[in-house]
Amino acid sequence: MRIATDVDNDKLNCVFVQCGIAGQGKDFSMSYGPHQQFVRPAAEKGELWRIPVVLIVTFLGGIFFARLVLDALLLPLAPDLYNAMAVADVQVTPSPAFTLANLAMFMVFAVSFGFITRLLHLRSLLSMLGPLEQAWIDFRAVLIWAGAVYLVVGILSPTGDLTLQRNSVTAVTWVLLLPLTSVALLIQTGTEEVVFRGYLQQQLGARFRSPWLWLVAPSLAFGLLHWFNEPGPNAWFIVVLVTLSGLSYADLTARTGTMGAAWALHLVNNFFAIAVVSVNDDWGGLALYVFDLDWSVPQPLSLFVVEAVWVLCGWLAARVAVRA
Repeated sequence: MRIATDVDNDKLNCVFVQCGIAGQGKDFSMSYGPHQQFVRPAAEKGELWRIPVVLIVTFLGGIFFARLVLDALLLPLAPDLYNAMAVADVQVTPSPAFTLANLAMFMVFAVSFGFITRLLHLRSLLSMLGPLEQAWIDFRAVLIWAGAVYLVVGILSPTGDLTLQRNSVTAVTWVLLLPLTSVALLIQTGTEEVVFRGYLQQQLGARFRSPWLWLVAPSLAFGLLHWFNEPGPNAWFIVVLVTLSGLSYADLTARTGTMGAAWALHLVNNFFAIAVVSVNDDWGGLALYVFDLDWSVPQPLSLFVVEAVWVLCGWLAARVAVRA
């Protein structure tokens, strides 16, 4: 059962009118009704120029703070790990420490983002989660349902030409690292969710009524952010898959009016992709099983179809979990 929120839609619409955002596009559909309450904190100080400023400062500030952390902590304490993370053209050997450090490094971007949004929007990060009690209920429900579905789909999914092999991480080490892995993934997925679903979706949703602008556009930006050189001819497939994931997270956020469901689904997805079965590359240090994949050559379409099925199953499981 969802918690009822005390929403005065007439007052909310007045806020939209004062900001000059009413009457743009069609009304929200019934399924996206909770989104109207979700975007309410973004109605004030919702000028569009603030968005690129926030994103640019977040990126530059994150790079600056990351360098400080690397130089102050990793260089004296773990010079080999420092070289792997901070020095270009260094051969990286996949390890739990390297993967954990990269995931935890998202914290500096979260700090930078929290600072600039407080300065420019007078908002806290908590205001981007939606009603906190409901967000926790959604998070917990989706974590259970999506986790169970991913486990079943993972067992039944065909591997094709891919051969799974045990990683160098022992089962005992994997279990002992599980708390750190979970925290690091919470940081990484939470940072991405608060930026794309909590901030961009709220700011654009408070300014425009068309889902093409507040649902599709941030999801496409989320997909393009995952463009990187290594996949070569497969890069666009990666972008499409991540964009589809972003659409599923954005849809859940709009249906529930909180970030809880999207964050949980993102967490489950990344846990299975990083800590359970991973590509045998720099980010495979925490996985129980790995498989070799040559990104420099085109991969079969079936591989991406299977991944798309994972996205669909996760989204449907989350829909069932939150009854949306």
